[in-house]
This record gives sequence, C-alpha cells and structure tokens, in this order.
Amino acid sequence: MKSLRNLALLLATSLPFALATGCAADNTSSTAQMIECTAGASGPTGCHAVTADDNAAGSCIDRDEDGDGEAHDVDDSGDDSAANGGTSTDDDGDGTADSQDSDDDNDGIDDDRDCDELPGQDDDDSTDA
Repeated sequence: MKSLRNLALLLATSLPFALATGCAADNTSSTAQMIECTAGASGPTGCHAVTADDNAAGSCIDRDEDGDGEAHDVDDSGDDSAANGGTSTDDDGDGTADSQDSDDDNDGIDDDRDCDELPGQDDDDSTDA
C-alpha cells in the first residue's frame, strides 16, 4: 500500500512539470500543416500555423512537411531543376514545365505565395527555363 502511495505522489508531483514543459514549446505545427512566415531576404522567418492564406503583404505560405514549424523541410530533396544544376524542368512530374506550373511542387500553394520558392529554400527554381 505504501508503494502505491509513493507512486501516486511521484505522479502527482511530476505531471504538472511534464505538462508545463509541453505547453511551453514554441513549435505548435504538425506535419503537413499550413504555416505563414515573414518573407525576408535571407529566407522565411517567424513561421506560425494558419488555417488559410490571408495574402498578408511581406509573408509567404508553406506546407510544413516535417512538422518542425519551419518552412525548410529536413527530408526535402531540394530543387533539381536544370537551372540549378539538376536535370529536371518538371520537378513534380505533372507534365508541365516548372516555369509554366503555378504550383510546381504540388503542395497546394501557388508558387507566387510559396515559401519554398524563396532563394535557398526547398524549391528555389525561379530561374527555370
């Protein structure tokens, strides 16, 4: 009986700490969630989860494919367009050249709003032929 009381005491004292640690985390994104970021010269910053694109000036939208709350996705193979040293001019394989495709990574976000299209990001192929 005493061991049950000790276990209950241990759980009662550690649970609030565990909950506070989880709630204090900055990352509130989940895999494939839409995020909005400030579009800067060095790439997207200050990303946060959104449910829709509000077309705010100076911002970009992305699908957080790895769930880390940032626009760059760790497992993304990056741009393989011919303009950037690769061989493809149709990164998503849909039969439309990237230069003519309004969503050339098929993430549901038009290229003109997609954080992936910013210099140095996951699908930076703005110079595609």
